[in-house]
Amino acid sequence: MLSECTLVKEVGTEQHIEHAPEPQPPEPVARTMQLYVHSELVSEWNI
Repeated sequence: MLSECTLVKEVGTEQHIEHAPEPQPPEPVARTMQLYVHSELVSEWNI
């Protein structure tokens, strides 16, 4: 994700420009998948 965020502050007759930092990307969500055959767990993995 890339954003161009600029903060402009006016102090008297001067304008001060500051670039805001980029937001951090979201943390990945780990999910566990399970495969059952006839009520028996045969495989398990993370996606």
